[in-house]
Amino acid sequence: PELLTPSGVAMMLASSGDCINDAVARNPLQTIASMEAVPNALDVPRIKRLLNRNSPLYFPGAPRAPIYHYHASADEFAPLPPARKLTDKWCSEGVKVKRQVDVGEHLTGVVVYSLPALAYLADRFAGKPAPNSCS
Repeated sequence: PELLTPSGVAMMLASSGDCINDAVARNPLQTIASMEAVPNALDVPRIKRLLNRNSPLYFPGAPRAPIYHYHASADEFAPLPPARKLTDKWCSEGVKVKRQVDVGEHLTGVVVYSLPALAYLADRFAGKPAPNSCS
């Protein structure tokens, strides 16, 4: 809580049982910067360690199934640069990755990519070859 403003603490407590999409919907138009009492709080060493420990970028191995990786370009909850590193890692390990990046942020990304994600899965279950954006 010491890294958050008083309103940031209030939002965190009100959303403590929410999944991220519910928390974003409960607090529309908020940014991480608007809740930080410390600039760039995500770069504070203990926070960075926590985020890295939970990031698939630092997990060993690679998926054995093809991946449809969609991402909103302005997603500050799951920033694009680490996501690109993750898909690059998977590509280098031979995983077929279909990358899709579009405008928007975390919550709009879920809405925009729901139908394409379902179509991607339907194609895999139908036995169609997985597209590959890896070069």
